[in-house]
Amino acid sequence: MCLVAPWLCLLTLPLAGVYNVLIITPFACGVITLATLAVDNAAGFTCLVIFYGFFSGAHLSLIAPLFASLSRSINEVG
Repeated sequence: MCLVAPWLCLLTLPLAGVYNVLIITPFACGVITLATLAVDNAAGFTCLVIFYGFFSGAHLSLIAPLFASLSRSINEVG
């Protein structure tokens, strides 16, 4: 699953943009965190862990493109 989230984000970034995806991913992590209060079996907890791993991995993989998009030139990034 950790290999799927960055690739899925890279496919959606040209359509949505880095900022818009970075707004969605922490919000989804927060909703999933609050959903843990309603889980009462192991299968539900496993699903929550998978979704939380997906969205947190997507959030962490988008930090580098965010800083790259804020720079004025390619020389500032590296």
